[in-house]
Amino acid sequence: MAGGANVIYPRENTDLHQRICEYGAIVSEMPPGTEPQARQFPRRNRIILGASHGVIVVEGTPKSGSLITARLALDQGRDVFAVPGSPLAPRAQSPNSLIREGAVLVRSTDDVLLELGEPGQFIDTGESANLATTQSIDNKEEIEPSAIKKMILEQIDTPPVTVDELRRQCQVSAPF
Repeated sequence: MAGGANVIYPRENTDLHQRICEYGAIVSEMPPGTEPQARQFPRRNRIILGASHGVIVVEGTPKSGSLITARLALDQGRDVFAVPGSPLAPRAQSPNSLIREGAVLVRSTDDVLLELGEPGQFIDTGESANLATTQSIDNKEEIEPSAIKKMILEQIDTPPVTVDELRRQCQVSAPF
């Protein structure tokens, strides 16, 4: 966490925070009660990278935290992956620059798995969405994965949107 382990940020992640506490672990270098601040996110990302094979940069401007995280990954000897974006989209500058500098271009999960040395082990057949059970934020009714996929595809456009924004627009929570 970028703040104290007991500080939930953003607030809409309260349920996720509780599930992680129940099934996993919340990790933070910051003292309890510390509110997250922008300068603390690179410190948090350094810890996450320590437990990761690499980082996938999806969007970011030249001075964004995603670029800082990519540099930290290189410093730690981790793989850096990047999803290309439109050269006209400001938030695609970081991933496009990283690809130019040698980051692994990501077109699908296969690109990541192949680079990590596990070819064919988890090839995405398009059925992976059927494994997720997602609930509506408002009414907690189950939504068919195919309906979720359709809602998400309808929301994707230029300029790019974040996963959190897609989740809000589609009114679904991320599966745990």
